[in-house]
Amino acid sequence: MSFHDLPPARWASQAAEAVRAVNHTTPSGLEFPSDAYDTVAALGEVAERLPQALAQINAYLHAQQSAGRLRSDRGALDLDVELAVEGLTNAARSAQTTAEHLAVVRAGLSHLGTTGH
Repeated sequence: MSFHDLPPARWASQAAEAVRAVNHTTPSGLEFPSDAYDTVAALGEVAERLPQALAQINAYLHAQQSAGRLRSDRGALDLDVELAVEGLTNAARSAQTTAEHLAVVRAGLSHLGTTGH
């Protein structure tokens, strides 16, 4: 399957469901610290990739507004776009910060093992 076989919202929905599955399988699905490491590493990848997706949505909004293709059902187009752009920018920063924190977690987890008890 190609990335272009599904619309972005569908891929985002699948990512959300994957995180939901992680929520339902931790901590019972973690047997070793390496399992935690692998899980955190994968979640870190999600966080690292979010800023690009959010920036691309931001660029889409700017392009659509510049081309005059957007409207607001409450008559506040500039405000609504500004709110969306500000929120996307803040979310991208937060995702980057989350990715950085998860890298620190991985560094700590990389030294952990079990005692065999």
